Amino acid sequence: MSKSKPYRVCPNCGCNLDPGERCDCKERAELDAAKEAAQLAADLTHIDRREPVLMPGA
Repeated sequence: MSKSKPYRVCPNCGCNLDPGERCDCKERAELDAAKEAAQLAADLTHIDRREPVLMPGA
C-alpha cells in the first residue's frame, strides 16, 4: 500500500482539494459577479420606455 497525502480544505469555500490542486473559488466568484452585472445591464435595456401621457388642460 502506498501512503498518499491527505486532501486539503480551501479556507475560502471549504471544498476538498487534492495535493497540489489549486481552488478556483475566487475566480468563479468574480466570473459570477461579472455575469450578474451583465444580466443587470441587459435587464436595464428592457425597461418600459413609453412616453408619459399628458392630460388635456394640464
